[in-house]
Amino acid sequence: MSGCYKKRGKKSRRSLRMNESPPILCVWACTWTGLWQRHQQLMSRLAAHHRILYVESPRDLFGLMRHWRQFRWRQLFGGWEAAPNIVVFTPMVPFSLRRYPRLNRIWLMLLRPWLRHLMRRWNCEQPILWVCYPPAEALVGGMGERLACYDCCDELADLSPRLARIIQEYEARLLSKVCLVFTSSETLFEKLAPYHGNVHLVPNGADVAHFAQASSGALVCPEELARLSHPLLGFVGAIQQWVNIELLAEVARKRPAWQLALIGSVHSDLALLHDLPNVHILGPKPYDQLPAYLAACDVCLIPFHLSPFVLACDPIKAYEYLAAGKPVVATPIPRLRVFGDAIRVAEDADGFIAQIEQAMATENAAAAAGRLALALQHSWEKRVDDIEAAWRGLVE
Repeated sequence: MSGCYKKRGKKSRRSLRMNESPPILCVWACTWTGLWQRHQQLMSRLAAHHRILYVESPRDLFGLMRHWRQFRWRQLFGGWEAAPNIVVFTPMVPFSLRRYPRLNRIWLMLLRPWLRHLMRRWNCEQPILWVCYPPAEALVGGMGERLACYDCCDELADLSPRLARIIQEYEARLLSKVCLVFTSSETLFEKLAPYHGNVHLVPNGADVAHFAQASSGALVCPEELARLSHPLLGFVGAIQQWVNIELLAEVARKRPAWQLALIGSVHSDLALLHDLPNVHILGPKPYDQLPAYLAACDVCLIPFHLSPFVLACDPIKAYEYLAAGKPVVATPIPRLRVFGDAIRVAEDADGFIAQIEQAMATENAAAAAGRLALALQHSWEKRVDDIEAAWRGLVE
C-alpha cells in the first residue's frame, strides 16, 4: 500500500494561478556546484516550466571548515539563485547525520519551518515535493505539497552496511507516503514495484548537445593530454569505492604503451596506480571542459566492481561517452544491456584489453555517428518529458 500526500497550504498573495506549472521542492539533493549528476540535470531542465527550490544535502560544521573558500555564505540562510528559476539552499547541521542517523528525523522536523519560510520567500508554495534520499521522508506531508515523489537512483543500503537497516526503514516509510516513484534502472524498479503501485522507470540520460562537441573537431586538446602518446584510455567521473582499481592497474601493467587518464575527484586508495608511468591522475575538471578531455581519448572505460550497488546503478558516464561518440568498454552492468553492441563488455583485465583492441581496430566515423544517434534517444530532455507525463493529472 502507498499513501499520497496532497495537502495544500494556505494561499499567499504570490500563490500560483490555475494555469501555472507548480514549483518543485527538491530535497536532499547533490551539491549544485559539485559533480553534475542526475539531480542537477533534471532540475535544470524542469526549471524551464517550474520554479525550483533545490535543497542540498546538509553540510556539517567540519565539512564547512574544510571547504569554506568554495562555500557561498548566503546559501546558509536565504538561498541563492543558481540559474533562472532555480534557488539553491544548503542546510547546516552541527555534525554529520550519517554518523547519527537517528537524530535525522528530529533535525528535519526543526528544518520544516525554515523551509516553509524559504518557500514563501521564493514563491515556491504548494510544490511538488521531490525526495532524493530516504532519510528526508519526515518532510513528506509537512511542506504543503501538492504531491510527493521519490526519485530512487541508487541502491543506497549497499554503500554502508552499518546504516543499511536504517536506510531500508526510511525507504519503507517513504514509499508508504509518496504518490509516485521514479527509478533509474530496471533492478531498482523490480525492487520497489512490489511495494508501491505507481513506479516508473526513468533512466539517466545525456546532455547530448554538450558532449557531442567532443566529435566536432573544433575543441582544443587540453595541454595535460596533448603531451601524452596514444592509444589514450579515459575514465571521467568520481573515483569511488566501486571503481575497480586493481583492474585498471593490471591493464596498465600489461599494456605499458597505452596511456590511462583518470579525470575526476579521488575518494579511493590509488596506491596501485601511483608507480605506473602510463597512468595519469588528473583530478576533477569543470563540466564545460569535459568534452575536450573526452575528445582526446581513443576509448572510454567503466571499470566498476560488480557489487549490489553497481548492479542496480545506471552510470551517467555511459550516456556521456556515447554522446561524445567514443567507444566504450565496461564491466557487465545490467542496465548497460540496453545499449547492445554499442558498449563492449568484459569482466577482467584480459577481457578489457581484448575489447579495447577490437574497439580501436574497428573504429570509424560511421561508428562514432551511430553512438551519437543512440545517445540522442536517451537525452535528459526525453527523461523530463517522461517525468512530466507521469505526474500529469496528479498535480491538478
